Amino acid sequence: MALFTWKDEYSTGVVQFDNEHKRLIALINELHTAMMESRSQDVVQDVLKKLVQYTQIHFKHEEDVFARTGYPDAAQHKIQHKKLVEQVMAFNTGREKNACLSIDVLKFLKQWLLEHIEKNDKAYGGFLNSKGIV
Repeated sequence: MALFTWKDEYSTGVVQFDNEHKRLIALINELHTAMMESRSQDVVQDVLKKLVQYTQIHFKHEEDVFARTGYPDAAQHKIQHKKLVEQVMAFNTGREKNACLSIDVLKFLKQWLLEHIEKNDKAYGGFLNSKGIV
């Protein structure tokens, strides 16, 4: 069973970013499955690495569009992105020390992404749409 399921209510109105959010959800679910099936730590680590890399790619895409369009909340949004990357890197460092990734990390990632989409990302949809980004 998936930990996190996409709902249309999460849509930002920007197709590229909605698709990237769906991919992030899929990666969180892949990590959850790897953990629930007690896959090797190498497998879990590989999935976590993919999640971190894709998260950074997604954040860069958003930030590039913000810069091109003059999105007024870009600086605050970028700070939130940086904080999440730092937190995930800290989880990864902790995992390397303890050789274990807890379900609490997955819950945190799910909650952070959900809140970020609903409170922050949905806020840019109208602005970006008005700039021709759909």
